[in-house]
Amino acid sequence: MYQNGTVMVQGSEATLSSFVQDFPTLRKIAETKKDKDNTPTSPLTSGTPTAGAQAQTHTTGLFTELLQDQINQCRTQLKNSVQEMRESLTTPLEEVKATMRRELVQGKEEMAKELSVIKSVLQHREQTVETPREKLQPLTTPNTPTDPPSPTTPPHTDHPLPCLPPNTPPHTPPCTPPNNHPRASA
Repeated sequence: MYQNGTVMVQGSEATLSSFVQDFPTLRKIAETKKDKDNTPTSPLTSGTPTAGAQAQTHTTGLFTELLQDQINQCRTQLKNSVQEMRESLTTPLEEVKATMRRELVQGKEEMAKELSVIKSVLQHREQTVETPREKLQPLTTPNTPTDPPSPTTPPHTDHPLPCLPPNTPPHTPPCTPPNNHPRASA
């Protein structure tokens, strides 16, 4: 507080509004102290503290106390605000988690249903393909005796197969002997 009654306050708007509320009380205290001491001597002009200087010191002490109270109130408000914010964020966060869990469970259930449908379709297709195979198998497999034919006996001996002479080159006719070949005599 200046000699002319001007007050300078530094801080946030919340601090200023709190100071504005408390200022009338401070002003009354300061005016009471000033009225008791009608001598406006400056502490700089005298080596000994005067009543005015003591009043100013007392006012400064009250002002410091008031500021300390305001700081404590601001801290309390800040702590409360932080706690409220945490609580306000916790509820939506839990709701988001619950929603995500529900959606995950629904997704799993839908995928299980789709997998079941796919399995059913595949089984149906296998049956569709296997049934004609079972019907075709007796038609494509000849009736074979229980004992397989021996490897030395040809299965059909009704027609004798013409035998080629051994070591016959593929370009020579099979009936021409190798000595009568036109190139062999030349």
